[in-house]
Amino acid sequence: MIVAVLFALLPSGAALAGPIGVPEFGTAPKVVKKKVRRYFRPAMPVRNPIRPVSEAAESYGEAATMAEGQADEPIVVTNLLPPPDPFEAVETKSAEALAPETEQASDTDDPEEPDDATEEASNEPVEQPTVAEQQADMEQPIVVTDLSPPEDPFDAVEAVSAEALAPETEQTSEPEEAEQADETTEVIEAPSHDATVVIEVLPPDDATAEETAASEADVEVSSDDAPEATSSDDETETLVETIPEVVEPPAHPVVAAIRVTLADPSFRKSVRPGAVKALESFYETREDAPVWITDTGFSTSAQAIIGEIGKAGDWGLDARAFDLPNAEDRPSTPEEQAATELKLDMAILKYARFAQGGRLTPSRVSKLFDQRPSLRDPKTVLTDLAAAEAPSDTLTSLHPPHEQFKRLQAALVKARASNNTRDTQHIAINMERWRWMPRQLGSLHVWNNVPEFNTRVMKNGKNIYEERTIVGQLKYATPFFSASMRNIVVHPDWTLPPTILKEDIAPNLQKPKTFFGQSNTAILRHHKIRVSYEGKTIDPDKVDWTKVNIHRYTFTQPSGPANVLGKFKFNFPNKHAIYMHDTPQRGLFSERVRTFSHGCIRVNQPSRLAILLLSEDKGWTARQVDDLVARGENKAIALRRPVPVHLTYFTLTVGDDGRLQTFADIYGLDGRMAPKLFDRPVKFKAPAAPVIAEANARNQGRSGRQSGGGLGGLVSGLFGN
Repeated sequence: MIVAVLFALLPSGAALAGPIGVPEFGTAPKVVKKKVRRYFRPAMPVRNPIRPVSEAAESYGEAATMAEGQADEPIVVTNLLPPPDPFEAVETKSAEALAPETEQASDTDDPEEPDDATEEASNEPVEQPTVAEQQADMEQPIVVTDLSPPEDPFDAVEAVSAEALAPETEQTSEPEEAEQADETTEVIEAPSHDATVVIEVLPPDDATAEETAASEADVEVSSDDAPEATSSDDETETLVETIPEVVEPPAHPVVAAIRVTLADPSFRKSVRPGAVKALESFYETREDAPVWITDTGFSTSAQAIIGEIGKAGDWGLDARAFDLPNAEDRPSTPEEQAATELKLDMAILKYARFAQGGRLTPSRVSKLFDQRPSLRDPKTVLTDLAAAEAPSDTLTSLHPPHEQFKRLQAALVKARASNNTRDTQHIAINMERWRWMPRQLGSLHVWNNVPEFNTRVMKNGKNIYEERTIVGQLKYATPFFSASMRNIVVHPDWTLPPTILKEDIAPNLQKPKTFFGQSNTAILRHHKIRVSYEGKTIDPDKVDWTKVNIHRYTFTQPSGPANVLGKFKFNFPNKHAIYMHDTPQRGLFSERVRTFSHGCIRVNQPSRLAILLLSEDKGWTARQVDDLVARGENKAIALRRPVPVHLTYFTLTVGDDGRLQTFADIYGLDGRMAPKLFDRPVKFKAPAAPVIAEANARNQGRSGRQSGGGLGGLVSGLFGN
């Protein structure tokens, strides 16, 4: 058809038109319908494919009539000029050159790859409409574009290749705009053109409800935000949606001033790092009013907290340690209010730390205190207090929850009221040690109080077992810690610990033979102590003990009547190698001060303890335990539920009748703590010297020998565990 039209433009075109079926120059032009996709930028972008009109139209007039009769089919008409040579290949013209008045927009939802014919044209920049132009387009109908011929009618004109444009562009239109355009669409006739390409712009056939809804969203794109034309490698334009910035509401002026203060290096130097971190985290997310301060001064809750911290002495603390603000302060400016609020915050955090973990670090008092108090996160403390109905009660709840601590606190209040300085300090020292204990001792637990020489089994706060114990000498003091009992061993073997090897066994083995030729290893044979090296039993007489490292050898006493561990051993693994056990030297339990061991705890009548624990754990009877002992076998019985074991150093407790019960400061730890806690500490009696403690042990050994213990009594008293 196009070739026939081009022939008609030649001088003899009228003559040739007849045979080919081309209308003469004066007749209406033949309508050529092509499916072309065009980029179009309405106010709201919508994917809009292009549908050509029916090929049955016979003339330009019929095409115009059809455009007027179809309200939903706006028409754009473009004119093409004939090239000089009708047989010359037709070059495609860019969409921008064909429709300079039509605004272009890329469909970012459905990008298309460009054809080779339009690759070069696609690199041209696209002019973007302003917001005003978009609004004007929404009010105006789509106008048919008329391209005038060049001055020279024989100049080459590039023909539009619909097939080349189709994959590159998709024309978009707003449904509402299309309806307005349908009512007022004009058809402008192109003067003296032989052929016309009619392009129809229709709503998309496959538009979904979601796309239609998206097209109606209120999205504004300014000319500054319009995307630039891309290269042929990536011709998809991005429609930038301007999202309004979310502006955080300003913080309360006092809270803002608090944040500034917390960032001040001079302030940070004077506060513990943990407290600074907690305060920053707490006030970082707080946008409303501060917690304690108001425009008229401290809140009622804040005043109650100030009053409670002022009574810290009743809890074994020192109220002077807390830099409290005056409850009647009325700061006026936000900066002054911020400083006052922070001052109370820091007093609260310090009080909370002392209430939970004490004023002293246990290990700095003595290495015997292997205890680590558990402290709540400071931010959690502030959060809980801020949310509490009675913050002062929440603050005092941070003190230890143990029954003994509560009894000591009540006794302290009475001692303070009567100005009994010695009792006041003695009670406060022991309250401090309770703060080092785990907050949960266990519903069933074993409590070994070393200065009391006593062990108890506590169940749900009640004492269900109590017995006398022997603890470490001052030189081999029993440490204080908490661990879990895992098993009970019947007829245990005894492996000599390193301290006994170094201080008791090695000196004996390194002595020369006696005048009568007695071997220096006689003590080992007498007590049936086996020696092994790398797991193999050896003859100790064949070793020159003056030239070897004794710690590379293992010394073991098998179970039996002479075994220093007796019939029972209670294991609760720990780094100190401490355990509870029986002893064949019963006479030692009659002494008032029982510091005879090398650190382990010897229990009087341990079978009662074994029966109780196995009954609680396995439901065993006393007869079952006795039968097991009667077999004489070395056997470890694992507990299904580990039992917490606590080794403590309390020199003062309160009985059920409310009376104070004091015990000797056997390791001199009261005397160490008092100067650290009080300005004018009282003097506590110093313990016996290590030499005296060892002499007592030797005397008990002789007492044991007289009662039939023999040299075994000396072994048990001198270097028994």
